Amino acid sequence: MRLDRTNAFTQRKAELEKERDDYLKAIRRGLQPVLREPEKTVLPTRRAAAV
Repeated sequence: MRLDRTNAFTQRKAELEKERDDYLKAIRRGLQPVLREPEKTVLPTRRAAAV
């Protein structure tokens, strides 16, 4: 049998850790298309200027 001991600090810490994980997941989801096809993320004017 395990005794669960939670207080305000550990509860708040768990909430903040979940929020941090959610932010990281959102950032990774946003970066996936850029990493898969970087050419689509470059504007045509910038692509022309690079040539």
